[in-house]
Amino acid sequence: MVMRDLLGNTAVKIALIYFTVSGTWIAASDLLLGALVEDAKIIAYLGIVKGWFFVFITTIMLFTLVRGNIRLLEAKNKDLHARSMETEAAYEELAATEEELRWQLDELQR
Repeated sequence: MVMRDLLGNTAVKIALIYFTVSGTWIAASDLLLGALVEDAKIIAYLGIVKGWFFVFITTIMLFTLVRGNIRLLEAKNKDLHARSMETEAAYEELAATEEELRWQLDELQR
């Protein structure tokens, strides 16, 4: 349940960051381009250039966000594995103690 919540929150966070950056870029760059350039052919060309720039930047942004969250999940997984090993060792010790106590009880009852 916790992992599902974490993944859900991460997905929403990444989507909101992408939405915000994308919307801001599209609106601001189109307004700026329209204010600075009047020639339709130049606007079309620069629109393609800014589109590819946008793809490049958002690819890096998404890679960074996803990589960071994968590293976080890997660290949590490593911690959970370590805790699982500790729990298993404690269980084995408890089982050995129980076996020893049963043996001693059997000896006392004879």
